[in-house]
Amino acid sequence: MPNKEFAIFINADGIGRGDEGLGRRQMVKFLGELCEVEAEALPGFICLMNGGVKLACHLDVPPDVGVGYKPANGRVPDPPLQTTTGSPAECHDGSAGSLEYLRKLADTGVEHLKKLSDAGVEILVCGTCLEFFGLKENVAVGRVSNITEITTVLAKAAKVLTV
Repeated sequence: MPNKEFAIFINADGIGRGDEGLGRRQMVKFLGELCEVEAEALPGFICLMNGGVKLACHLDVPPDVGVGYKPANGRVPDPPLQTTTGSPAECHDGSAGSLEYLRKLADTGVEHLKKLSDAGVEILVCGTCLEFFGLKENVAVGRVSNITEITTVLAKAAKVLTV
């Protein structure tokens, strides 16, 4: 059973500063490694805010559109970029920017979060952040929450890890 006194706070879809692609690969790798941790060592909560909410979303871009695609709300969402366990060279066309690659990246992070949720970790996704990025309809895992609940969870936790 996950430890309800331990929370992980994720405020971006990548780890660190520098190369964004590397940071995204590292974030998905981190979530994948977390899936392998013993249940007792798992956090009770993963709180996603700001760009971190992208990790809980599928990339919803029709396969036949290009750079000019805009959803109905008129706002082009930043893609929820993560990566698979492989390198960008494994993409069908070798391009880290291809729509197929972006979909694979998004799905990998979602799969890891679903495994964690299935293990009893509560995934809280900031609703205001989802609205900002135009991703409210794209949430694939977790529960849409708010800053009040997330702040309470983090304040009550005996240990908070910020990634």
